[in-house]
Amino acid sequence: MAQQSEGGDEKRKLIRTELRVQTSRFAKEFRPYELTSAIGWNITSRFFANLQGEAAVALFKVDGKKDYSTNYTLGLNTGYTFVKNDLCSIDARIGAGTKLGKSDAWNYHYYDLGVMMHIGKGNFRPTCGIGLRHYKSHNDAFKDRTRIYATVGMIFGG
Repeated sequence: MAQQSEGGDEKRKLIRTELRVQTSRFAKEFRPYELTSAIGWNITSRFFANLQGEAAVALFKVDGKKDYSTNYTLGLNTGYTFVKNDLCSIDARIGAGTKLGKSDAWNYHYYDLGVMMHIGKGNFRPTCGIGLRHYKSHNDAFKDRTRIYATVGMIFGG
């Protein structure tokens, strides 16, 4: 599905889909791994919003004891593409999300800030990026954490 852009010379795709893997390996006491899937809407040729779901595994090492938590999250993000040419497009995005369901395991919500680069021009493009995510814990067993992450994946449309 496409729509003529404001300039009249470029068609804007209305729907965008992303599939990515992201991780943070900088701290031994907390290492999150997330498989991210998002579907979004290109509001203008540069401004977009995504509904994002994640399957997450968080590895912990607290007082020498190793543990892990598996979670599913749902979030929203919005972004702006500030570089757009034939070689790549680069966008900045901000978002938030929450863990789905209640359990005795780690419960949290997160705030996210990232920069993504989509390589090439077309319907299917590789994506890479970096970001900063703050995990706000709802459990006494796990403290709040902030991590820099790296992500790779694909974007379809958009």
